[in-house]
Amino acid sequence: MGSNGSTATAPTTMLRRDLDQFTKAVRDLATDSVEYLQDNLTEGYQKGTYAVRQAEQSIEGQIKKYPVQALLIAAGIGVVASLLVRRK
Repeated sequence: MGSNGSTATAPTTMLRRDLDQFTKAVRDLATDSVEYLQDNLTEGYQKGTYAVRQAEQSIEGQIKKYPVQALLIAAGIGVVASLLVRRK
């Protein structure tokens, strides 16, 4: 019986060690994936914010350059929006 108990302990110890290594590998992979996603989301947000600012500056420039046309376009958009709202 004594030898049978020691032979059962070795595979159990190996299994426990393998399970610990697997758990660590999964944890490391999950951590790396989260960091990668955070970096990419931050970069995407910054690029999007920059693009919106550029578009805003461009639109402001066009409004200053062509104020009458900008006013007519805004009025046209208002008319179309009111027609769409009225239909519902």
